[in-house]
Amino acid sequence: MADAVPKAETKPRGGNRVYKGPPRPRKPRAPPKENATPNAPIPVSLGVPTVEAKPAIEAPTIPEAPAQEAVEGASKDSKPKRAPKRKGKGTKAAKAERDAAHLAIVLEAARTAVATFAKAGVSCATFGSLACKLYGAARCPKDVDLLVYQPPTEDEPWAAEHLKKTLLDLDPVHFYLTMPKDPAASYRVLWYRRSYLGPGCKVDILLPGTMHLPNLPPSSATLISEIPLVPFSLLLLHKLQGWDDHRLAEEAHKKRKMPQDAGDIKRLLAMEERVAELVGEEGKAWGDRSLFSEEFEELTRERVRVYCEAHPGHVKSWRELGFEVPDPVPKPKEKEKSEEGEKVRQEGGAPEEDDDDDDADADEGMEADADEDEDEARAEADEEQLVAQLKEVAVTA
Repeated sequence: MADAVPKAETKPRGGNRVYKGPPRPRKPRAPPKENATPNAPIPVSLGVPTVEAKPAIEAPTIPEAPAQEAVEGASKDSKPKRAPKRKGKGTKAAKAERDAAHLAIVLEAARTAVATFAKAGVSCATFGSLACKLYGAARCPKDVDLLVYQPPTEDEPWAAEHLKKTLLDLDPVHFYLTMPKDPAASYRVLWYRRSYLGPGCKVDILLPGTMHLPNLPPSSATLISEIPLVPFSLLLLHKLQGWDDHRLAEEAHKKRKMPQDAGDIKRLLAMEERVAELVGEEGKAWGDRSLFSEEFEELTRERVRVYCEAHPGHVKSWRELGFEVPDPVPKPKEKEKSEEGEKVRQEGGAPEEDDDDDDADADEGMEADADEDEDEARAEADEEQLVAQLKEVAVTA
């Protein structure tokens, strides 16, 4: 009797089964086919049709249209007219609407800050772009600049951070603080908002002595639209100081503000009534030591000279204000025009008039650059405000 095959040991169902029977036979692999070559090409004898490549079809050449002749009376070098802009973000109407909305917020911020400071017994006056606007300039301000008056009875000088905290404590609904761009800075940026997460503007507080600013008493301020302003003479010379500081700055973003400052100075000099008041004083306004120190007066005379070299069209205005300004040096282009005109006069003819108004073009370019810089600065301020508000929401959450 043949030996019995031992049974495989098994484990209960559900456990690991172990097979201990005889080895299972494996199926032998099929031998490779004869004459089989891997990746062999398909023989032509199998009847696979071959497709012949057709020659590429050349595109027909279209003859160029003949150039149109110049219209009679039109110059060949004249530039084509630009297509009118569609109504949208870049139109003048849309920009005017945005400026009007932002101006309302800036005026509201100035009135609220002045009223809140008055509750704490602090007097202040507005200067900067908002003061220029209230005096009659056209450019829309983007923030509020306040010059605080410190009574002589105070022993210790005030600190700007303490005044910011005063506004925040008295009106936490409309005022709030944010971190500056430099994380290592010790100060905070003060903002005004109409409502929570609503539009707002920045509020800068400056103390006497900063940038040669005087300790301006409340009686010297000019009240316009319920907002106290610094005197017109102080505003004009400090705008000139801002232009000179940006001219000497090494940072590119500060140099880009020069056209904006020059535009503000031009608009201030064009205010005939305000300038006439200073002209009637025959230069005595610049010697007022309650507004201008001797050092600031000397610096101003040098700044006026440098400014007139860059903008010779304003020499007459500064001379009327009592400043000694040398005659501007004619530019090479103007010198060539004068020589050409003299030559034509000697020949008995009349010089041809130049239709190009260089001063007007320069002013338009200056105002365009100022508007562009203003839009960039306002967009940057809006982005900074949005980031600060989002951080505030994250902290409260």
